[in-house]
Amino acid sequence: MNDDSVIPAAAQPPKERRRAGRSVLVVLVSLALLTAAATTTYFARRTDRGPAPSAADREPTPAAPPRPVVLTYEVQGKGRAIITYTDPAQKSNVVLPDQPLPWRIELPRQVVDFAQVNARRTSSESAPWTSRIVVDGAEVCSQTLDLYINTGCQYLPPSS
Repeated sequence: MNDDSVIPAAAQPPKERRRAGRSVLVVLVSLALLTAAATTTYFARRTDRGPAPSAADREPTPAAPPRPVVLTYEVQGKGRAIITYTDPAQKSNVVLPDQPLPWRIELPRQVVDFAQVNARRTSSESAPWTSRIVVDGAEVCSQTLDLYINTGCQYLPPSS
C-alpha cells in the first residue's frame, strides 16, 4: 500500500455533518453555562436574605382579644314562634316556646364568639317574617321568608 493513500470520500463525514455536530456542541455548552449561571445567581440571592428565621419568628402573632359588643336579636312578623338564640354569656342556646311576634331581646355588652337566632312558626299565619342580628346598632344578618316555617340568622365576628 502506498503511504499517500487517500481515505475514500464515502468514509469521510461531509462538511455539513461536521458543522451540525459543532453547532450541537456549542448549544449544549451554552445551555450548561446558562444553567450554572442561573443556579449560582439563585443561591447567591437566597443567601443574601440573612439568617433563617427562628421558631419564635415563624409563630403567628396572637390575635387581639375580641371586643365586647351589644347584641340584639329580633324576629318580626305576625303570629307565634318557637325562638332559639345563643346567649354568649351562657355559652348555650336559650329556647323560648310559643312567643308572640314581633319579638326582640337586647343582651348586655359582652364578648361574642358566635351568635344565632332561629324561629319556627307555631301558628298558621302565612305573612312574611324576618329574623335579624344587630351588633352595636349595625345589622349583620337578616333573613325574610314568606312561606317557610323556619327562619334564622348566624353571625361569626371577624378575627382581629
